[in-house]
Amino acid sequence: MQIALGKASGAALLRVGRELVRCTPDSLAEIHCDVYLEQAESGLGVTCHITCPQCPQTGALRPRELLRRAVLDLVSTFEPNGTRITSLRLISLVGADKKIITSVVSLEPSGASAA
Repeated sequence: MQIALGKASGAALLRVGRELVRCTPDSLAEIHCDVYLEQAESGLGVTCHITCPQCPQTGALRPRELLRRAVLDLVSTFEPNGTRITSLRLISLVGADKKIITSVVSLEPSGASAA
């Protein structure tokens, strides 16, 4: 999945997060979400690892809800600081067979023309 947005605002990231959540099955064993951010001149990478819903620390939350909360946390943490989020990469491990599905969401530079 590839989604391009004109500006990586908090609202844009929430739209991306909703799309990722929509495409995420609830049968996942694990979700790995890599978020790449750009702050000032240096690149910055943040990794969010969401474990399986059967694990005690996650309680009864489903993978979609865990992912939704992770995206909301990222928005609230980085957007107020003026950090521009450039891309999201979701790597999902499905069931016991550990099938890997990769979803990449690229956020275009804020200089790109908006619709």
